[in-house]
Amino acid sequence: MRGLLSFLLVAVMAVPGFSEYKVTGGDDGPACSAEVEPLGRSVMECIYSHKIYDPKKDESRESFYILEIGRDASRYSNYRQYKVDSVIVGVYNNKPMTFNEYRKISNSVGGSMRGSLDDIVKRLGDGSMLVHDKVFIDYYVYADSINDLHWTLLPETAEVCGYECHCATADFRGRSWKAWYSMDIPQDNGPWKFGNLPGLILKVEDADSEHVFEAIAVRNSDREFGYDLRSFFKTSREKFNKMLQEYKDYPGDFMSGMPAAPMKADGSYDKPVRSLFYNAIEKE
Repeated sequence: MRGLLSFLLVAVMAVPGFSEYKVTGGDDGPACSAEVEPLGRSVMECIYSHKIYDPKKDESRESFYILEIGRDASRYSNYRQYKVDSVIVGVYNNKPMTFNEYRKISNSVGGSMRGSLDDIVKRLGDGSMLVHDKVFIDYYVYADSINDLHWTLLPETAEVCGYECHCATADFRGRSWKAWYSMDIPQDNGPWKFGNLPGLILKVEDADSEHVFEAIAVRNSDREFGYDLRSFFKTSREKFNKMLQEYKDYPGDFMSGMPAAPMKADGSYDKPVRSLFYNAIEKE
């Protein structure tokens, strides 16, 4: 196994989509782990809060991500899973562990796993990136680039996470964005797909404040990092966004016929019609 081990919760009912990983012997059976594609050693980490507002539901949610920056590549991923990995490496030092042991560690750092995947790998030399994400139980990957971001630099300044930041604005795929970047951190990077500025982006929000990314911690780092290798379906950004929107709007169409959907007396399955919390970052 290469790189940093990222142990995964493998009970299919607890985490949809991990059917390729099996547990034998119940809770005392071994917890399997995914192979990792190494990206090198990180030199810096930045933790971001991502606040999302869904106007259809009039509901807001907050999640946390970590940007790991190396010399040649970076990875933006779920911060909770990063913490789970860190505990496992520190406590077990890559020794075998049971599913029950994994579950206890997973719960100790913030509740049960939700089976989500939002993993963006940027190649720092040419601005290219690979986006790994999922729709229901299927994993997808598509190529993108930060070179499509064209900013207008403004004279405004503000302090974010203890750093003096400069302002920039851009229209990007259906939204107008305002970013705050620090030239004291000369990294062409930022949360999600953002970058293409002469300093690390510490805060960025759209004009409607429906998506707000803000750094809550910046620290030096020196650890191996990488991303989990799975069986990804290759697709395009446009096709993936269309599939994800359809799933969020009509989850019953994806659930119908699945064992997780409740069975009716005639043997057919109910299709939940309630849409899921969602507000697409990209509108086009």
